[in-house]
Amino acid sequence: MNEIIFRYLNSFAGVSVFGDKVIVFFATTFSLLLILAAAGFLFWHQDNRPRENAWFSFRRKAREVFFVFFVSLVSWFIATLLKEFLQNPRPYDALTGVVKLFDPNDSFSLPSGHATFFSALAVALYFYHRRLGLLFGFGALLIGLARVISGIHYPVDILAGFGLGIVFTGMVAYFRKKV
Repeated sequence: MNEIIFRYLNSFAGVSVFGDKVIVFFATTFSLLLILAAAGFLFWHQDNRPRENAWFSFRRKAREVFFVFFVSLVSWFIATLLKEFLQNPRPYDALTGVVKLFDPNDSFSLPSGHATFFSALAVALYFYHRRLGLLFGFGALLIGLARVISGIHYPVDILAGFGLGIVFTGMVAYFRKKV
């Protein structure tokens, strides 16, 4: 089933030059834009908290920024370690006839580091800003889909990354609340 879905989605790659550029944009550059957007929002948004002491406001915002990027980066690091341990080959290495739109930074595919990072980012943002978290969740889906279409990941790699990012972020939030 994984290969069937992969081949269907990968069939959209290589159809047109413009389409390929859009897919590569969402698989690569769009992720950088999401990180910048998250950082910009977290640093510069204003809450509607009347008369909050500037020091308390700064501390609250610093904790928020730290939590969001800490869980995202640590979940990505865990995904990177799992990739090296599992050593699942990328689809273009394991299958014939795969259209690969760009070269990834590493050799293995399971779990997707991008899917892990951006699902963790979306969930962490959701804890503080629900609508923004949902918007970033949609962004994570676009990135994951583009990485499958571009021949870099299997669908299960993306789902495993989403699961890892969501579970890790939820666990950190749970233990943080307990402490």
